[in-house]
Amino acid sequence: MIMRGMAAIFCVFMLSTVSLARTYTWQAVQGLAAGMPVKVQMMRSGTVIGRVISVSASSIVVHTSNGSTYVIRRARIGRIYIMGKTKIIRDGLIGAGIGGITGAVTGAALAKGNAPNGPVTPQCCQPDRVYLAAFFGGIFSVIGAIAGALIGFRHTRTLIYKCRHHHPLKMKSHTHSMGMILPAA
Repeated sequence: MIMRGMAAIFCVFMLSTVSLARTYTWQAVQGLAAGMPVKVQMMRSGTVIGRVISVSASSIVVHTSNGSTYVIRRARIGRIYIMGKTKIIRDGLIGAGIGGITGAVTGAALAKGNAPNGPVTPQCCQPDRVYLAAFFGGIFSVIGAIAGALIGFRHTRTLIYKCRHHHPLKMKSHTHSMGMILPAA
């Protein structure tokens, strides 16, 4: 009896897992709104990054930031990603916070051996310790903010289309190749 219940739960779990699997079909591309930022990777070589103008059953039209418009045939496309926003400010603030805490702890630890133990001043509030903690906290905050901003500069991207015959390991990393992309008239 218990085995039948476990088998039923397993079957329901497997069916729900299969139904949740992403298929990355052309229908997802056809659902893109005009103006949506995308990255189109070609089957053999080349990449076009721009905004969607239109999508048909056989091609996608993309306008790039340099003013070029490309009609890219579906048969030439390996993958299409929706490009998300960068997170420079958020990641920069996180980096500054982490750097500030790390620097303050480092400064306090370095000052521990240098500060005199006086009867009037508690050990945590001795001037040398406070100054070094503030100094290193400031330095590490700046370093953390720069590192966080550089990390946040990357665009997030979401795969929406993948050709069944696309092999990313065989792709060359070139920018758009005119032999594979047809400029719009």
